[in-house]
Amino acid sequence: MAVSIQVASEAIALLQNLTFESFDAQTGDEQEEPVESSIPASSEDQPELIAEAIESVEFLKKMMNVLKERDQQILDLHFGLSQGKEWTLEEIGVLLGICKQRVSQIKASALRKLKTDFGDAIEDYLD
Repeated sequence: MAVSIQVASEAIALLQNLTFESFDAQTGDEQEEPVESSIPASSEDQPELIAEAIESVEFLKKMMNVLKERDQQILDLHFGLSQGKEWTLEEIGVLLGICKQRVSQIKASALRKLKTDFGDAIEDYLD
């Protein structure tokens, strides 16, 4: 199953924004355990997740190196890769002095290039 970079980034962003109404809520079919008991105390309890995240960032950096600097900047800002804040196409356009439609075109072109150059590698990586 192939997942585009955009879809993966949007999924990560959605997961980062999840909140629970109450940590005392019950989970499971029999609702025996509170939600709180299923959350790790810290990321230190999940070293494999940290290693996986680092590997993902390194893989993404390698992929981005095939793009022009402006294309890298647009994808970085739009998906919040280095700063954690996702910029709108309009905000990126203001920063670069181009219209948001042009930013959209450049973003689409860069994503197509990544898919063309790394389609199989992305598919293997995500499986």
